[in-house]
Amino acid sequence: MQVNTDCDENAVTFLVQGRWIKLRVEFFLSCAKWLMIASFAVLGFAVVCHSAMANENSTETTQSSQAKIIKAVVVTMFEHGEPRGDRPGEMQLWVERYPFSQSLPFDGGVRPLWYSEDGVLLICTGGGIA
Repeated sequence: MQVNTDCDENAVTFLVQGRWIKLRVEFFLSCAKWLMIASFAVLGFAVVCHSAMANENSTETTQSSQAKIIKAVVVTMFEHGEPRGDRPGEMQLWVERYPFSQSLPFDGGVRPLWYSEDGVLLICTGGGIA
C-alpha cells in the first residue's frame, strides 16, 4: 500500500490493489473523535463497575456505597476552576444546569465524577492538561 499526501493538504490518498482511494482529513478526525468518546464512556462504566464491586466487599450499607445504574455518560474535556460559581468550562455548565445529586471521588481522573438520580454520569477528562 502506498500513501500519497502531496496532491492535497486536506486529504490523504492511498493506493490499494491498484486503485487510488482519497480520504479527506475530516474523516480521520471524525473517527478519532468517536473513538475517544467511546473509550471514555467505557472508562466511566468500568470505574463505576469497579466502585460497585469494591462496595460489595464493604460492610457499610450507606447510600453512597450502593451500585449506581448508568444510562448515559456525558464526557467533558475541561474545567477552568471550581465546578460551581466561577468562570465556566464545559463541566461547570453541566453541573450547574443539570440536576446532579452526587459528586463521587475519582482517583483515576482530574476531577470527581458527578451522578444524577436518573442515571446520568458526568466525567471531565482534563483534555489539554499535562
